[in-house]
Amino acid sequence: MKSINQTGLFISWIGYHGRSDAVATMMNYTPVFVEPTQKNVLFKYAISCYRTVGILRANSPRVVALMLPPIPLLLIVRLYGWFRPVVIIADLHTGVFLNPKWRWALPATFKLLKKSDIALVTNAELKQWCERAGVAGFALHDPLPSAPQEIFGTKKRNTVVVPLSYANDEPVLEILKAASLTPSLTWYFTGRAPTSVAAAAPANVIFTGFLEQRDYETLIYESSVIVALTVRPHTMQRAAYEALASGTAIVTSDFPELREYFGTCANYTAAQSDSIADAVVEAQTGQDAALKQLSGLAQDKRAETTEAIETLLKIIDSRLDGANV
Repeated sequence: MKSINQTGLFISWIGYHGRSDAVATMMNYTPVFVEPTQKNVLFKYAISCYRTVGILRANSPRVVALMLPPIPLLLIVRLYGWFRPVVIIADLHTGVFLNPKWRWALPATFKLLKKSDIALVTNAELKQWCERAGVAGFALHDPLPSAPQEIFGTKKRNTVVVPLSYANDEPVLEILKAASLTPSLTWYFTGRAPTSVAAAAPANVIFTGFLEQRDYETLIYESSVIVALTVRPHTMQRAAYEALASGTAIVTSDFPELREYFGTCANYTAAQSDSIADAVVEAQTGQDAALKQLSGLAQDKRAETTEAIETLLKIIDSRLDGANV
């Protein structure tokens, strides 16, 4: 790995994450993905800590961005700051605030972030949450992928893609029921589905399993509708960003943050099977008419994100001399 001093690292304890990669690229940071294969959680975190320490010692970055959760990653980088001044850019996903698995660590997360550090979030509500805790917040949407459409195949009719991690905020069973209500459509569920989910699926659902990044992008770009749903408030949807970038009809959750960003370019639904099915059929029907509108919005959002990144970098530059304060 090249030496990084004036720029920085973006460390994520996961095999790959599109937001981490895209933000790092626009900031001229190096994305680093650390994913041990051990199933035991203690061993997994211990090895992740060991590898992260090695990465930090080898590069001595002045700025470290990191994806949270998990909080042990923040702890390791904060300890690194005892030996070398560092500005921490903590990319706080909504799970930090609202996922029962991680929200217990929110007070400690805020305490570990110093005045020179910055908390990245995706919307104004979470930014205010940080600022109420005395942590500088900065709202930044995901940079939109920019792969040209011509490198992929043409859009396939009646094809619905549902990017999933089978997390506790995804209404998977309701989406399965929605698929059963639309037998003329073929639904693709990505990720490694639990056995119970696969057993409950109707005949028009195909489970892709884990996909390499290029295969995943091809599936996204060639689909006619992308379904990106959550039951967790204040949560933006990576798959919805990808749908916008690919000019694919969007079905997403009916939350204010999503409506504010996507406006009339998405179909919104409650996490109920009949509502999901209706939204998908409507999106499928209006697919051709929506393409130009999606393209225009994507262009505007790319410009907004570029401006936001430039502002963020200026803020970071102003804090380098006060790192660890």
